Amino acid sequence: MRRVRIEAPARLHLGMLDLGASLGRRFGGIGVAITRPAVVLEASPQRELTAEGPDAERAVQFARRYLRAAGIQAGAHLRVEQTIPAHVGLGSGTKLGLAVARALAMLYDQHPDDPYTLAQMVGRGRRSAVGLWTFARGGLVVEGGRRPGHDAPAPLRSAVTVGRGIMAGATPCSTTGLHLGRLRSGPAPALACGSSGADRKAIGRAPGAAS
Repeated sequence: MRRVRIEAPARLHLGMLDLGASLGRRFGGIGVAITRPAVVLEASPQRELTAEGPDAERAVQFARRYLRAAGIQAGAHLRVEQTIPAHVGLGSGTKLGLAVARALAMLYDQHPDDPYTLAQMVGRGRRSAVGLWTFARGGLVVEGGRRPGHDAPAPLRSAVTVGRGIMAGATPCSTTGLHLGRLRSGPAPALACGSSGADRKAIGRAPGAAS
């Protein structure tokens, strides 16, 4: 059976840049990905949509949004192994939503390497996009803020790779029959692995990741 495993890092939000849109865009922000805690989940295809583990109910809600937006007439089983503590400023909702969306996108071959679209499909990144871009890029990010009247997530303005041991994105993951190689240096974005016998697929790898 084909399975996809995702590990996505928490984030620290270091502050907004322009709450009043005095420069034409509202909010904007700076943030960093941190190694732990992280969302870790696995998805496998099935007819119905089910989930188990911590935050399983919320994972199902995100999955429903994604499947509806993608027009996918199928379900999946989500096994949530780890989640980020809620309401403590670590981006738990955004990281869970994006991890679920990427897992399902990869499972059903729906362009899983587009975090901007994934965020819109599960309704995340509407105010701050720091969680979105630390999911996608890892390290330290600066996002540009939203234009008034636009619902799309704010664009990425800058991303900085920093040394291992200071802050990092996701670590490599593996599934039965598959090992994704070690990152050589620096942070990484959320990573995903898929396995169906000899089939293998990896997305979101940082430059320098070995396969």
